[in-house]
Amino acid sequence: MIAAAPVWVSYLLPPAIVAAQKRYPAMQIHLLSMDYADAMPRLRNGDLDIFCGGFTSEEMLPSFLARRRFFQAQMHVISRQDHPILRESPNDLEKLLDYPWLSYQNDWGYLDLAMERIKARTGQRKSASVFCETIIAALIMIQEGDYLSYLPDNFMRIVPGFNLRTVAIDMPGDTFHSGIIFRRSLETNRAFQTIVATVDDMIKRKMDQGTRGFSL
Repeated sequence: MIAAAPVWVSYLLPPAIVAAQKRYPAMQIHLLSMDYADAMPRLRNGDLDIFCGGFTSEEMLPSFLARRRFFQAQMHVISRQDHPILRESPNDLEKLLDYPWLSYQNDWGYLDLAMERIKARTGQRKSASVFCETIIAALIMIQEGDYLSYLPDNFMRIVPGFNLRTVAIDMPGDTFHSGIIFRRSLETNRAFQTIVATVDDMIKRKMDQGTRGFSL
């Protein structure tokens, strides 16, 4: 049983599961959408075999679990390509508060991270106008509206079909690792190895494509 965060469950894992199923047709996989906070207790008690997504900490794992990092993601304020905020000075963080914000809801509280940094510089913060639990819906609204959001850059590198860009601001971005936490007993499992190898190759290709076409 595999649990995964949105980008993984929607874009990275499906082709990998197809590749593994073609090689090992008797294999059965249950794929669930789940965040890190909900997945970790189920990994520990044996309800899950694998979690794919961001790591909120480098906490110690039980001896029967292993962790593998695939990439590091950095948080950015993002907007649509022609958003008026892009004409503002990177040093004027107060301008960020002139526009509506969209909060993509998960266990990390992305918007809270951004507002803590903005408040430290300006003494002000802003609540979200929209709270959204679906990443595709969130990206569509950012692309079509005046919303700003605070999201990992891999959402734009990996999720296809969106014309978004980062807002150049004088504010450090938060970073985190994304990858898999899995039962060590799977290390020699060939179906698992196929999934890992397929995802690894896909991430390398998408990150390379994203670097060429990604606006920082």
